[in-house]
Amino acid sequence: MFYFYPFTWTHHAYYQQAYESEVRTPQIQQIDWHKRYPSEVILKGPSSVRSVALTFDDGPDQTWTPQIANILGKFKVQATFFVLGSQVKANPSILRHLDQQGHEIGNHTWDHPLLTKISTAEVKRQIQQTDQIIHQVIGKQTRLFRPPYGALSNSIIHTVKQLNHKIILWNVDSLDWKGVSTNTMVQNVLSHTSPGSILLFHSAYGRSGLGNTVAALPQIIQRLRSNNFSFRTVSSLINL
Repeated sequence: MFYFYPFTWTHHAYYQQAYESEVRTPQIQQIDWHKRYPSEVILKGPSSVRSVALTFDDGPDQTWTPQIANILGKFKVQATFFVLGSQVKANPSILRHLDQQGHEIGNHTWDHPLLTKISTAEVKRQIQQTDQIIHQVIGKQTRLFRPPYGALSNSIIHTVKQLNHKIILWNVDSLDWKGVSTNTMVQNVLSHTSPGSILLFHSAYGRSGLGNTVAALPQIIQRLRSNNFSFRTVSSLINL
């Protein structure tokens, strides 16, 4: 049985075809993991501060990550990138550039497996191997971990805790992975964002590319700023 957090069970539908031959569609059981593990599974920061965190999964790649980084640089926004170890290995200079821009780096496993379908030993290896290459490239350790698809179980949470990482989910999904239009993405994000929100975007892949993310991001940043929101990294937002 696979367990997905209720906000995340439709996430990353664009990976479905890649896994069709190996993984049958899981039976979804919606579990509030944050309620069970409030100190270990984080959905958002405190609502007492009018700040949000932009987060980007699955990079770094050579196409979309640099474009997103350029937009963030233009608006002087620091974000958190949850990276795949395999992508870091392929694109170390892009990770170094993100770090030099002041962005925070989190762990998103080595190659994006469905963690509930692999052994505890393999879960641990996925995280540790990615930690190692992040440190090798930028000389920093990360304490942030985001599970692919938002998929969790009790054993995964205990394993992540043993590795001294916090599990970072989100409470606002841009739906960029779904290929929604720029307009839909902007309205979706703005209508669901509140103080302390953690916003989910992607910096690689995407059902039809991430051109709409690149187009929507400046509008989202400007609109949130006009509503007196500031931007923080996840660690700053949650006071880690």
